[in-house]
Amino acid sequence: MLPDVLLQIGSFSLNTLGAFFALAFLVGLFLFWRWGRQEGFSSDDLLDLSLVGSLVGLAGGRIAFLIISGGFGNILDILKIGDGIFWFGALGFGFLSIVLFAWIKKWSFLKIGSIGAPALAFGQAVGFLGAEILDYIPFGFYPALGYLSLGFFLGFLRKRTSSGISLFSYFLISGGLVYLAEWLRPDMAVFFGVNINYVSAAAISVLGLVGILAVLIAKKRPFGVKRNGNGEK
Repeated sequence: MLPDVLLQIGSFSLNTLGAFFALAFLVGLFLFWRWGRQEGFSSDDLLDLSLVGSLVGLAGGRIAFLIISGGFGNILDILKIGDGIFWFGALGFGFLSIVLFAWIKKWSFLKIGSIGAPALAFGQAVGFLGAEILDYIPFGFYPALGYLSLGFFLGFLRKRTSSGISLFSYFLISGGLVYLAEWLRPDMAVFFGVNINYVSAAAISVLGLVGILAVLIAKKRPFGVKRNGNGEK
C-alpha cells in the first residue's frame, strides 16, 4: 500500500490521493483537448475552458465537502484538495462555469459538453483506481471499471449521435456509478441525517434522462447525424 504522503519537501507535502487526482485531471484534460481539436476548437480556448472549469469545479467541490463535513476552519482549507471533495459540488460548479464559458464564446454547449463527458469519465476511472490502490474506497476497482467502460461508450455516442446525447448519458449513468461507489464506501456523506450522495446521484440521473428525452424530441434523428465544426447539424 502506498503512503498517505507521496512527497515531503520542507513544509510542502504532496498527498498521494491528491497525486492521483492530478493524474486523473491530466488524463481528462489531454483527451478533452485532443477531441476538441478534432472538432475544430482552438487549443487556447480548450485549455482556457479546462482551466476555468477545473478550478471552479474543484473549489466548489472542496467548499461543499467542508460544509458537509463541518471542517471549514479557514479559507486556506479550500486548497487542501487531497483531503477530500464533494463530487457533485465539483460537477455542479464546473458545469455552470462551462455553460457560462460556452455562452460567452457563442459555442454550442451540448457540443462541447459531449466532448468533455467521455474525457471526464476516463479521468474518473483513474481517480477511482487510485482510491482503490490507497484503500480509500473498498472495491473501488468496480467504479473504476464502470467509468472506464462509460468513457468508451460515451466516445461511441459522441461520434454516432446528436450533440447532447453523450453529455446527458454521462449524467444518467454516472449517477448510478456514484451510487455504487457510495454503497461500497465505509464513510457515508451524511448531511442532516440524509445521505447526500444518494440524493445527488438520483437527481443527476433524472437530469440525464430528461436531457436525453429533450434531445431526442428536438432532433428527431439523434443517430447518424453529421455535424459541422460548430457542433450543429
